[in-house]
Amino acid sequence: MSKTEKKGLICTKCGETKQNDTNYCYKCGTKLNE
Repeated sequence: MSKTEKKGLICTKCGETKQNDTNYCYKCGTKLNE
């Protein structure tokens, strides 16, 4: 689970916040299944 849960989840690879409606990071492309 995310440490800082605001509007989106935090990418475990680059730390970028991603939208709720996606399960991958738009910045580095890491697929996250939460």
